[in-house]
Amino acid sequence: MKIIAGLGFIGSLFGLFGGLALLQSGAIGGLLGLVVVGISILHVFVMIGLLSMEVWAHGLALLLYGSGFLIDLVMANFLALVVGGVVILYLFAISHRFHSTSRPSGKV
Repeated sequence: MKIIAGLGFIGSLFGLFGGLALLQSGAIGGLLGLVVVGISILHVFVMIGLLSMEVWAHGLALLLYGSGFLIDLVMANFLALVVGGVVILYLFAISHRFHSTSRPSGKV
């Protein structure tokens, strides 16, 4: 999980810089830049949650990597498609390791 989170942090950094660059390119680019910056910040929080093995982070990671997978499929970015697919399969394979932060109610 540490490798995926580390690579996720690096990807978030690239997304953040790319989004900041888009902010400088006019109205449409600025709006797209805000979206990219927001997703990059969300991605950082998800990576922190993955390191803590939180259930919410697992679900959001599947959502983020799944949407990235679909975008890579449409854009025919085969290397990113393979990497994203491997990450998604790995997240599904280890899903039983994630724990919830909620406490049991004590009721039987």
